[in-house]
Amino acid sequence: MRDRVFLASALCAVLVPSLVYADASGPTYSFNVLSIGEGPNSFAEQFPGDDLLPYTDDDFAVAGNPFGSFGVTHMDINSDNKISDDEHILHVVRNSDDDSTFLSPQSRPEYGTIYESEDWNEDHDARLEGPHREAVLKDTNLTDFEINDWNGWTDESNAYLYNNLGANQRGLGHPKYRVDYRSVPLDGQDYVFDEVEGFKKSFGLRNKGDNPDTPFNEKGGCTRFTRPRDAIDLRGYLVPVEDLEDLEDGSMPPLFPGWMEGSTTGGEPTDTAGYLRDVVAPLLDDPNLFTFSETGLGPEVLLPPSYVYLMQLEIVLELSNLEGECGGSDDVECAGAADPGLCGSQMHAAGWGLVPGSTFRRSFLAAGSPELADLVFGDGAVHLFQPKPDDDEALNLWVQDHFWRDGNEPLGLGYTTVGDLDIVQEPGLSVVDTVNDSVLRIMGAGSISAAISKPLGAGELPILLAADLALDVADLGPGGAGIGGGFQLIVRSDNNVIAYADINGDETQVHLGGTYDPATGRASGAATSGPAGGGADLTDVDTVAQLGGDYSRYVLSVTSVGATLHEITGAIASDYVDLRAGAPAAAVLGAPDLGDGANAVSVTAAGQSVVNTLLVFASPGTGPFNRGDCNRDFSVDLSDGVSALGYAFLGDAAPGCLAACDFNGDGLLNITNAVYFFSALFSGGPAVPGPRDAFSQRASDAALGCGNG
Repeated sequence: MRDRVFLASALCAVLVPSLVYADASGPTYSFNVLSIGEGPNSFAEQFPGDDLLPYTDDDFAVAGNPFGSFGVTHMDINSDNKISDDEHILHVVRNSDDDSTFLSPQSRPEYGTIYESEDWNEDHDARLEGPHREAVLKDTNLTDFEINDWNGWTDESNAYLYNNLGANQRGLGHPKYRVDYRSVPLDGQDYVFDEVEGFKKSFGLRNKGDNPDTPFNEKGGCTRFTRPRDAIDLRGYLVPVEDLEDLEDGSMPPLFPGWMEGSTTGGEPTDTAGYLRDVVAPLLDDPNLFTFSETGLGPEVLLPPSYVYLMQLEIVLELSNLEGECGGSDDVECAGAADPGLCGSQMHAAGWGLVPGSTFRRSFLAAGSPELADLVFGDGAVHLFQPKPDDDEALNLWVQDHFWRDGNEPLGLGYTTVGDLDIVQEPGLSVVDTVNDSVLRIMGAGSISAAISKPLGAGELPILLAADLALDVADLGPGGAGIGGGFQLIVRSDNNVIAYADINGDETQVHLGGTYDPATGRASGAATSGPAGGGADLTDVDTVAQLGGDYSRYVLSVTSVGATLHEITGAIASDYVDLRAGAPAAAVLGAPDLGDGANAVSVTAAGQSVVNTLLVFASPGTGPFNRGDCNRDFSVDLSDGVSALGYAFLGDAAPGCLAACDFNGDGLLNITNAVYFFSALFSGGPAVPGPRDAFSQRASDAALGCGNG
C-alpha cells in the first residue's frame, strides 16, 4: 500500500495497526467524521431527508444508526434529488478493515490540491431493508454494501481542487472554501485542474453479503455491479473553525442543485453558510462529540477541531464489466449468459432497485483535529491545513504530475511527446514522494509538453515552471556541453515562446521570445537573451541501471519584468518549497510577450534523462480585493472616492490596493474614474464592476497592483 500521510476519514477514523504510514519527513493530515453517540445532539437515529444534512426541517427518524456518525448515502433510482419510500438510504458504519478515505502526501491545499489515494467504506441500510436488515452493525461482516475506488489505488493518485485562496479562484466563479473534484469538465467549463492523466480509478459498488430472501446470491461470483469512470462529481466546503461564526447567509450556494432546495415537511431551503454557522459550529462544543479508533487507544476525543469539511458526492451509475473484472458469476440465472460477470452485476443492481442512470448520492460531515492523529502518529506529526503557503505568496497549481502510472501505461491526455519516452519504476525511495513510484525516462533526445488547463495572462504572473530532472551526462557525447546541450524549460503560447531556459553543465542562459518547433520539441531564437552564466549542476545518473532518489530542481519564473532560472540541487524535500530559493542561475530583463496567454510548457532533453516531477504554478490574479473599497475599510462609500481623488490629484499617500481604486476598471485613476464612482454611488449610474473580495485576472489590475492580504 502506498504510504498514506493524509487521513480524511469518510468513515469513523478507523486507524488499524495493519496500515502503513509514511516516514516522518512527510506532512501528516487528519480528518475524522463528526460522531455524536450520546446526548441531545446525538447523530444516533437522526437521519437527514432530501437535503442530506442532519438537523434540518426535512429530517426523519429511522432505525439503523446506533453509532451516531454522520455519513449518509442515498440511492436515487430516478435521479430526482428526492428520497422516495422505495429508495435506499444508508449510513456509513465502522469497520475493522482500513475502510477510510486516505489522502496522499502530495496534498497541499494551500496551493489548491488535495490528493486522494484510497477510499473504501461500508454501509448499512438505515431502513433495515438491505441484505443484512437484521444485522448487529458492530459485526463488520454483516454490512450491506461497499463503495471503493477500485482498481489499483495503491499505485495511483488523483487530485481534488481546493478553492481556498479566495472567491472565484481560477475564474470558476465559486465562493471561498469550495472544493471540487475535476476529472472531467463540470458546469460548462472546458478545462480541468487535475493531474494531466486524469482520474484513472473507478468507483465500485458491491454487496457484502447474501440476502436469503432473494433468488440470487448477492455475495456470489462478481459482486461488483457498477464501475462509473468519468461520472464522478465531488464537491465540498472546507472551512476553518475560526471562520464559521463569520459566514454570511447566501455566501455558500448549495453544492448540488436540488439537494437543499426545500424539504419534505414544507420547511425553508437550507442555507449552507447558515447551516455550518448555526447548526454545525455549536456541535463542536458538545462534550459527547467523539470518533472511533481501533488502535487500542479507545474512543478518542476529537475536539478541538481546526477545520470542518462538508463533502458531497454524486455518481451516475453504470452497469458494466470493464476490463473483465467480473470474470464470472455463480448465480444460476447467469450460467448461460454471454457475459456472466455482466449478468451478475445487473442482477445485483436489480436487487437494490438500481438501473443505468440512477444516481448514487453521498454526504459526509468531517472535522480536522491534531489530537487523535498525535496519538497515532506521534506528537507534532500533524500538518494542519493552511489558508496560504508558508512563503505567504498566493499561487495556484495548474499542472502537476509525478508520472505515477500503473505499470508502463502510455502518457495520458494533455501531453505531446517527441522521441522515445518510457515510464519506469524508480528503485530508490524518492525523498519527494516517500514511495517507490514511476518516473518519466526520455530515452534519447526528446521532449514532453503538457497543456495548461486555461491560458494564463498578465493578471496571473508570475508563472513558474518547475521540473525535477537528472541526466545521463555521458550520453550527451561530443559537443554536448554547449548552450542547449542539457535541458530546455519552455513556457509558450502555442508555438510562440514566451520564455525559455537553456540548462547545461558549462553555460546556462534564459531567453524571452523565440519559436517552438513541435517536430524537435526545442525552442530557438529570442527577442532578448540574458548573459550566459555558469554551468548548471546537472545530476548525473545511469538512467538504465540505476535511478536514484536525488534530482536537480530547475524553476523557470516568468514575471512582468523578465524571466529567471533557479536551480535547487540535491534531494528535494518538498514539491512546494524552494521554488525560487537563493540567487538565480540565470536571468533576463524585459516584458514578456504573453500573446494569447501561456497555454503549454515543455521539457526537452539533449540526451537520455529522467523527469520525476512537473509543476506549473501561477498567481491566482491580483488581490483578493473589493473594487470600490479604495481605503480598505471594508465598506464602499463616499470616503473611498475621496481617497482616490486625494491620491490622484493632491499627492496623498498611495492606497494599499490601487486596483480597488480603479472604479470603472479601465486601469486609469483619473477624473473620469471618480465621476464614474460617484455616479454609481449616488445617481443610479452603472455599478462598479467586480471583483468582490476575490481575485482579478485583468491585466490593468495587475499593473496597478494590490497586496494579497
